[in-house]
Amino acid sequence: MSERESWRNVGQRIRMVRKENHLTLKQLAKGCDLSPNAISLVERGEVAPTVVTLCKLAHALGVSASSFFQEICSPQVVLTRAQSGKLEQPITQRALCSLAGAATPQALAQDIHSACSGQEKLAQMVLCVCGAVEYEVDDQVYRLNPGDTLSFNGQAFHRWRNPGSQAGIAVMVISPDPDSSEAE
Repeated sequence: MSERESWRNVGQRIRMVRKENHLTLKQLAKGCDLSPNAISLVERGEVAPTVVTLCKLAHALGVSASSFFQEICSPQVVLTRAQSGKLEQPITQRALCSLAGAATPQALAQDIHSACSGQEKLAQMVLCVCGAVEYEVDDQVYRLNPGDTLSFNGQAFHRWRNPGSQAGIAVMVISPDPDSSEAE
């Protein structure tokens, strides 16, 4: 994908969100202190918007600026379902033991990373132990059930919630930053 095509996709995404919000160019322009012509140029991919322009548009549209880039550089997210056979049942039990203090967090993290081979480069991993957990990563929602894991880049916008009426228990493993050196 060329650089120009990338900006066209961003502009198309902005236009789509604007239309989903039933806004005209003039209405959006008033809400973000830009001219309708400037917004039109961005939407048509004629100009590459600055970061400030993207933030103004995102704020006026009620979305995150990163949502404009979903098709271009979507975050790497790996969802592994418990029934896929990639995770072993003892991991869920080890997580409960870790919460109770009977197992070390390091052993649990190692178990989860070993079970999810190939995902070590992802910065965060969530294991649903019981109940249900909804995890949103850059405007995409994932529902986790017991034994399911979700791995993703920790720098991506993310948040979680309990979608049910019962307690949901999840364990988050946060990998160390490879660029930081910890004093020993």
